[in-house]
Order: sequence, then structure tokens, then C-alpha cells
Amino acid sequence: LGMYNKNATLIGYDLEEDALTLAKELAEKNNLPNTLILEKDCTYEKLNTIITDNTLLICDAEGFEGTILDPEKATSLKTTQTLLVELHDFAYPNIKNILMQRFSPTHTIETITFKQATAEKYPFLNNMENKLDRYYLLYERLIQDQEWLVMEKK
Repeated sequence: LGMYNKNATLIGYDLEEDALTLAKELAEKNNLPNTLILEKDCTYEKLNTIITDNTLLICDAEGFEGTILDPEKATSLKTTQTLLVELHDFAYPNIKNILMQRFSPTHTIETITFKQATAEKYPFLNNMENKLDRYYLLYERLIQDQEWLVMEKK
């Protein structure tokens, strides 16, 4: 995202120190001029401090989305321009309905369902020499029918 919006501040949270290190290295290898903030702990207070009206928030939190995405505790979420949220119903049952109820007063909501990728749809994958890499690209989403919510401020 930083490559397409060089003025954006990129903020990432991850409990895994290795993931934060890799994100920093990737930004450096891509010569991103963006301000980059990487931290372990995401709190309601931090969200209320960093979110602006034109924030794009992408959340892939492996079940934590039900805890952290609470607009009554992180009130700045009510005015967030766009939220993309990967749902983990196996880790937080009924999370789709919970988030839709929380955000429907302030955001329009669309559900996107991912299906298994096929090599026929992506012919360039057939040219990959490393068949294991191709396998990992095609089967990255082991959970079938994975859903995301796309929420846009009303």
C-alpha cells in the first residue's frame, strides 16, 4: 500500500516479533518513503489516537478482531473511512454477525467470500519452476469459504 500512497503513514501491529522485523525489512527493500510504525500491542487507546477520518484499516487478527474492533471502546472506529476485516469464525464464533451489528449504524457492509484458487485461472503459475511455491500460492487459504467484511463509512 505504501508503494501506491507514498504519503500514507503505515501502522502495523503483530504479537510476533519476527513478523514485525519482516515487515520492516520488506519496507526497506521496497525503499518505501512512508512513515512506518510497527508495534506489538494494539489497544483501544492507540486506535483512538491514530485513526483519522481517511484511515484504511485492514484487520487479519486470527480471532482477535472481535475483541479489538469494538466501536464503543475505540470510538474512532465509528468514523474510520474503510475497514477490511478477515473473519475467523472458528476462533470467534458468530463474529460476522457481531461486527455487522456493531458497524451497521455507521458503515455500509459487504461480505466477500474467497474460494480456492486454481492454476487454470492464473496461467503464469504454470511457469513457476518451484512446484512447492506454486502449491503454497494456490493453497494459502486452507480454510474454504473464508470471508472478509468490507465496511465503508456512510
